[in-house]
Amino acid sequence: MSRPRSPTGEHGKSAAVPIPTSEPEEPQRLRDEADIAEAQAREAAPSGAAMSHDEFMAQLEEEDRQEAAS
Repeated sequence: MSRPRSPTGEHGKSAAVPIPTSEPEEPQRLRDEADIAEAQAREAAPSGAAMSHDEFMAQLEEEDRQEAAS
């Protein structure tokens, strides 16, 4: 996921963006909807070989060991 952009105000400095207190969950809802759409698209068109949860965890553990050794 990419880093969110900061709104820019005058003179190129960061600007505050007020969020109405009546809808504080709106930005999170939009991010959630985007995440769900991405997950559904990945399920519809898988790009790699399927693996079990145990295989995936073993792969992560091996990557952690390699990183710790370097």
